[in-house]
Amino acid sequence: MEVSSRLIKEITYDPATQILEVELRLKGRRRFFNVPSSVFNNLITAASPGWYYTQHIRDAFPRADDKSRKRFSFPWLSIRRHH
Repeated sequence: MEVSSRLIKEITYDPATQILEVELRLKGRRRFFNVPSSVFNNLITAASPGWYYTQHIRDAFPRADDKSRKRFSFPWLSIRRHH
């Protein structure tokens, strides 16, 4: 499900496995384990899902990060022009 957040793009939750997946707008997808359904419900109903995520989820549950996230590259920033 998509949420209205500057930090979070999408949230997926499986109550059978208690796995929460959070796709961050700039940092890729993170998978959290052993997340109770009450935490998921609080996240999707929070006035600020990004704040709730950083305060109650990010460092509170075991996680795995998606290593295939794309990084932006701006090669022209490292080019020096000599006159």
